Amino acid sequence: MLKVSKKSVLLFIISIFILNLGLLSQNSNNAVLQIIKGKKVRSIKPGKKLKIWYAGKKHKGRLDSIGKNSIFINNTEYELHKIDKISLKPRGTQVSGSIVGTVGLAITTLGTVMITKSYNNAKHDVGGTLAVFILTGFGLVIGSVGILTTAAGASILFISKRYKKEKGWVYKIVPES
Repeated sequence: MLKVSKKSVLLFIISIFILNLGLLSQNSNNAVLQIIKGKKVRSIKPGKKLKIWYAGKKHKGRLDSIGKNSIFINNTEYELHKIDKISLKPRGTQVSGSIVGTVGLAITTLGTVMITKSYNNAKHDVGGTLAVFILTGFGLVIGSVGILTTAAGASILFISKRYKKEKGWVYKIVPES
């Protein structure tokens, strides 16, 4: 009977694991989707969120992988030559939109606090009434600026760049370099 030690079994399992990792890395997709117009080139690697218009219908999701003549979004294959338009969000729009929107909300809150504090601390004399009007005016102006800033932050979140075939953009699959 063949006697096998624990070290031999462990070494065998580790070597199979390392071998599988090597095979997986060789089979991994090293292609990128390039969007080209003149000297402008935009490379898209798998994992990027995008929207495509394919045969007249909009599809959105994550770019799973790239084949020879097609791309896979959410495990659905789309042939490259049938894609009419690709839409991507520029880097940083999520972060900058969130920051601007949050700052806008903070400014709006400051304006609201100014208005409520002016009424709560109001004295019933001429000086107190004047202070209420001044603080309320400042609070309204600051609150309005905050609302506009919040709206600007929300609109930044929806900015995307569209690459249309009809505008001269060409879609190509190339090996990653």
